[in-house]
Amino acid sequence: MIFFIENYIAGGADRVGRLIMDNLPAEVIHLYVNKRVDPGILLAEPMPTNVDVKIYNLPTIHGIYQFCLRFSKIRPLYILLRMISHILRYPILCASVVYFYFCFRGTGGPFIANNGGYPGADYCRTATIAAGLLGMKPVHVFHGIPTRSDPLTRPVEFVIDAILDRLCRMVCVSQKAVEVLGDTRNFKQTPVCIYNGAPFKIPKNYTNRSGLKLLHIGYFDENKNQETLAQCVAEVIKTGFDNIQLYLVGKEGDAGSYRKVVEMVNALGLQNHVFFLGFQDDIYPYLYDCDLLLMCSGFESFPMVILEAMSVGMPIISTRVGGIEEQVSDGVNGYLINSGDVRSFVDRIWLFYKYPHKIKEMGQKSADIFHDKFTLDKMIDRYREILTKNPGSFTGA
Repeated sequence: MIFFIENYIAGGADRVGRLIMDNLPAEVIHLYVNKRVDPGILLAEPMPTNVDVKIYNLPTIHGIYQFCLRFSKIRPLYILLRMISHILRYPILCASVVYFYFCFRGTGGPFIANNGGYPGADYCRTATIAAGLLGMKPVHVFHGIPTRSDPLTRPVEFVIDAILDRLCRMVCVSQKAVEVLGDTRNFKQTPVCIYNGAPFKIPKNYTNRSGLKLLHIGYFDENKNQETLAQCVAEVIKTGFDNIQLYLVGKEGDAGSYRKVVEMVNALGLQNHVFFLGFQDDIYPYLYDCDLLLMCSGFESFPMVILEAMSVGMPIISTRVGGIEEQVSDGVNGYLINSGDVRSFVDRIWLFYKYPHKIKEMGQKSADIFHDKFTLDKMIDRYREILTKNPGSFTGA
């Protein structure tokens, strides 16, 4: 089979992709990875012996956009480059369909594209089309919440959606994403929802300590919104509780985002309370050591890091976005907060300080929910099922 992945920054989708490849009983998996993308998670460990890594080298649409941003201070040149990039985008994508068609020809077997979102990485879509034209029964998995196309590109995007609708089975990782795809894109099929799964882990020991250790895992960008978490820590300290630490694991996504958080931490005098740990391939030591996982994103689909926290028995405080409500039951294994509601975030953090027994109580609920719904075995069984079925024509499925 062929497993195709293209990311712009290593994250949860890469973790899921790696778990699928490590556990699917395929004789040979041809893994296609763009030379220009971040392999920090996907290729961090040696691949299984049945995986043949094939590196292709195509300029990404995201990379072209990043190149244009270098000239953002020279406004006329930036506008000109952006216009050229828009003009070239779809001819490049058409050419990539031909490129992948010849790459895949003669391979046979099923095909999976592991896409961060929809439309997400463009080559995930064009590779899926190429596989469909070769009769490879493609499955297109997307992890994020689908977004609308802009008015300028909507006619072309309408056609691309229609082609994919006919050629492949769409799979998403949350029921919320299923709903949004039907509302925002030109798909007649109902996507299959396969929840992400995580490996079984030994439950954590709950430490009786007077303070709180908070954890956030994710790259630094406007959406992940680490600045709000720093603000929450400052507000908690104002209430008289200063035995609190926030650990931020991740590297920079958007340019300048990391610096903004550092500047806010310094401005609020939180140098002894907020710690920057950078990218970590193995996040479990931090999940075991900390008390609460925090997530303050403006949008998410089905964050893998929440499942990983639940697998060790950790309570969650998160914004109520995307499919997170399918992971966290408010008041059972954590709390859900409306985006931008700093006061409620602070109140929930303070609640765990005042009633520390809730850390263990809600953490054990997290582990129970995980074992009931989100184990690795459950995810792999669902992918085996969909790959062994003949999808035929998916329109109206």
